[in-house]
Amino acid sequence: MLGFFGKKKKVVKQDRNSDSNDLIYKSTLNYGYLVAELDAEGIIKEANDNFLNALKSNSIEMEGQPFLTLMETTSKDLMSFQQQFKESMKSRKRWQGIIRIKGIQDVKIDLICTMMPVLKNQVLQKIIISGTNFTTFSNERRGFYKQFYTDNLTNFSNRQKLLDNLEALSRQHKSTLIIFNIDNFADINDFFGYEVGDDFLKKISNWLNSKKPTQNTLFYKLPVDHCAMLITEEFKRDRLEKFLKQINKEIQYKIFDCLGSEINSSLTIGAAQGRTTILKNANSALSHAKKNIKSSIIYDNNFNQDETIGKNIQTIKMIKTALENENIIPFFQPIRNAKTNRVEKYETLMRLRDEDGEILTPNRFLNIGIQAKLYPQMLGQMISKSIEYYEASDKSFSINFSIEDLLDPQITNPIIQLIKKSNIGKKIVIEVLECKNSINYERVNYILGHFRSFDCKIAIDDFGAGYSNFEHVMRLDVDILKIDGSLITNIDTDKTTQLLVRTIVSFAKELNLETVAESVHNASVYKKVKELDVDYVQGLFLGAPNERLTT
Repeated sequence: MLGFFGKKKKVVKQDRNSDSNDLIYKSTLNYGYLVAELDAEGIIKEANDNFLNALKSNSIEMEGQPFLTLMETTSKDLMSFQQQFKESMKSRKRWQGIIRIKGIQDVKIDLICTMMPVLKNQVLQKIIISGTNFTTFSNERRGFYKQFYTDNLTNFSNRQKLLDNLEALSRQHKSTLIIFNIDNFADINDFFGYEVGDDFLKKISNWLNSKKPTQNTLFYKLPVDHCAMLITEEFKRDRLEKFLKQINKEIQYKIFDCLGSEINSSLTIGAAQGRTTILKNANSALSHAKKNIKSSIIYDNNFNQDETIGKNIQTIKMIKTALENENIIPFFQPIRNAKTNRVEKYETLMRLRDEDGEILTPNRFLNIGIQAKLYPQMLGQMISKSIEYYEASDKSFSINFSIEDLLDPQITNPIIQLIKKSNIGKKIVIEVLECKNSINYERVNYILGHFRSFDCKIAIDDFGAGYSNFEHVMRLDVDILKIDGSLITNIDTDKTTQLLVRTIVSFAKELNLETVAESVHNASVYKKVKELDVDYVQGLFLGAPNERLTT
């Protein structure tokens, strides 16, 4: 018989695992995939023309090369992928991810890669590498890095970069976060105009950046009238107090020349120190400073502790009452087909009806419910009611799950039973939310497999907001990408996000995935996402969350 690359091969009886992988391997050759065959030691035996052409190489140069020597490890992510790849080869497990490989002539390509071990009688015979050339998209992603993590007006790092830095620093060592609020900025805009206001933001941001107290201080321009400093080394509290007093003293006498207008302002400052929750604590300190008309406050664990405890107790009581009265209810936001404008799906969102009949959104109760371990009951009640609605409907609906939710059997087991009993799994989409902790993908895939056994589909929510989304796509079997609202909100005027969304849509189509644009809030944005060939659209312009299914 002919081999995969057209050469004569001896017929060998293999086990089912081998036959299955070989069938997958053969099929990949028909779709322009890059394919290489390695021996059990990881040495390249053969490579198809797509593989050789992408690396501007030939079979004589490539065959006999250890595949691992082709893999680039010039960044932390690439080193991590190579390590995962090596471990999977050693353990004879299938692996998916993005790797960068280089040819003999130092040509480099990024590869969405699947590594499949081929076994015979449980003995590794060979390894099949197949993938799609991801280089154009990954180059664009690197080009987008600056826009993603940079404030467009001031060119300083933005809030997303701060969040990523805080996550990277979390629990490593004590850090200090300072948040600056520019007082009365709205008045400056109203009096001098937005052009002068923008110039003032640039000037005061540059001034604050020049005041960084240590070399290990990072500066950020946050939304609207806020800035921040993150000090990544030990910074004693008395030194912090002295620094904040000095900043407030100097700003009193600072005049900014903004397009010919002289502007002076003042700052309200909140700061926090620690290893975790310093963003939350710094914001809390800032709120206290504003409330108490203080120029600066450093977070203290005793802030309104008694008041907070009292409010939490009231909220827990409210949630328990709502559960008893079955007042944890679903709201439904329509998702429209971008080509037909017809409602084909809904996102299911949790709401609470209190004793006065007021409908409360999750920011009023959800975190307290989770802390009080009431969330499994809340989610179960909402989904049970949703299923009642959809049993009589031809529409599909999505449910949000964090990865932590999926790994909690108290949450997933009852819901899986509800789906099994209702027999409407084919109408359900499981939306996987972002996760800030390391992920046990093998366990997550096992849980998602239960949902898939009932024909549920899997979606990645907030896609494009962080790089871990791409790893989710590579390592989870997904059907839908929901493009993050931060990329959609200004897409009608922002050329950068237009290019990024266009590339995400192209990427999704390459993988045969559906796309949904979130946060479509006006006609101009709706028109643009349709032009970019997004499959589905969702947002207030197309329909607000409602207690009843709409059309």
